[in-house]
Amino acid sequence: MRKNRTKTESPERAANKFVPYYFIVTFDILKLKIMIFAALGAYILFILSIAVLAVIASWKIYTKAGQPGWASIVPIYNLIILLEIVRKPWWWLLMMMIPLVNIYFMIVIMDRLAKSFGKNSGFTVGLIFLGPIFYLILAFDGSPYTPLDDQR
Repeated sequence: MRKNRTKTESPERAANKFVPYYFIVTFDILKLKIMIFAALGAYILFILSIAVLAVIASWKIYTKAGQPGWASIVPIYNLIILLEIVRKPWWWLLMMMIPLVNIYFMIVIMDRLAKSFGKNSGFTVGLIFLGPIFYLILAFDGSPYTPLDDQR
């Protein structure tokens, strides 16, 4: 049986007679897409700016240590040069490819990098947890590079 409707009642409202009005939401899908793309674009710009700052900082750190700056942007080679900066053997690169073991070796490398520029263990903690910020500090402060003795 078909129920009679009044002429002023819209078909959408008649279909949703038992749904409260505030649940019936109409929105413009184009506006939603624009908002999503704007947020995504802002996020991508933010991540790219952090990456560019990290590259600038590592370039400056490598040049302060007497190494070529371009070596900081070449994959794998940058780790070999970083191992030279902190005075560790090349085979540590192989150790850094082992899961969970690489965490220990990277912490030791960060600690020796901080100490090579005259910083303390607190700065190492900063390098580990807030890398890009502390890399910038390490790159642009006046601390000179002094190579450490090779400790096993």
